[in-house]
Amino acid sequence: MPVKNKKTSKTSKTSKTSKTSKTSKTMKAPCEVCTTKKMSKKSGLYKLSRGNTHLRAFFPSDSTLRVNQLSKNHQLETVHLEGLKPNTTLFYFATNSKEFTKPINKFANAYDKLQNSGVVRTDSRGNVKVLIDCPQVYLAEDGNIYSRHFHIIYWRGSIKSGSWDSHIYTHQIFCKVDKAFVKKMISANSKSASANASANASANASANVVIIDALDESYFKKNHIPGAVNLPASHKWTLAEIMQHIPKGTNSTTPIIIYCYKPTCTAAETLWEQMTKLGFYNILHYSGGITDWNS
Repeated sequence: MPVKNKKTSKTSKTSKTSKTSKTSKTMKAPCEVCTTKKMSKKSGLYKLSRGNTHLRAFFPSDSTLRVNQLSKNHQLETVHLEGLKPNTTLFYFATNSKEFTKPINKFANAYDKLQNSGVVRTDSRGNVKVLIDCPQVYLAEDGNIYSRHFHIIYWRGSIKSGSWDSHIYTHQIFCKVDKAFVKKMISANSKSASANASANASANASANVVIIDALDESYFKKNHIPGAVNLPASHKWTLAEIMQHIPKGTNSTTPIIIYCYKPTCTAAETLWEQMTKLGFYNILHYSGGITDWNS
């Protein structure tokens, strides 16, 4: 999330050419001004290390509870948060969703006027659920791309005379997609391959979606989604190793879908965490996994 009064980066073409050669030390923060370490494993929140945001102009004027208005026309994802301040109202917001394979937007276009947002209240244990339309990754002011995330900010003071706090926090999100979506991406890959086969059409062909199986090799050999690449989550991958396995030309903005065995399988999330730290940010989760694919 951008800081106030900072000049916009002139390297907008990073969205097309940004490589994953940068080290995990400089790329594992979930946003431009986020800390690189979570406040706690339970909450999953990161602090903003500095700065404020011009987006406050679009914050609600009061603490009235509000459902994400996009729920009227979109199928939103429910995210359960834990370990937050108990019995406290908070405002959450994220970039607006867009097509997975479209070019990366700059932050101002990605956030727009905070349509992807809502106001909720935590329970006595600090738990709450938020409804999010899968946020798009975007080009930050520093010229880098960061992983999908949303922000929260607490209301302080009384209901009538309070205000939104000065501290903003960030939570990463591994958005889920279904079987129909994966099939659509495979079909798009096929059309792209056909286009690339033509010398005249190759310049206009869209980038392929990389599909990754996070299960161990023995499971992958038995059954996998056609065209999938096997990167077992049980292995601790280096950037060099990943680049040897995935299609040539894959970078930080390449659309990637990770899956494992079934919805309760954690291998996909484990691999997502590894790849995010190594600089791959445009990743979605086929949560149904191979069992759903074969159903």
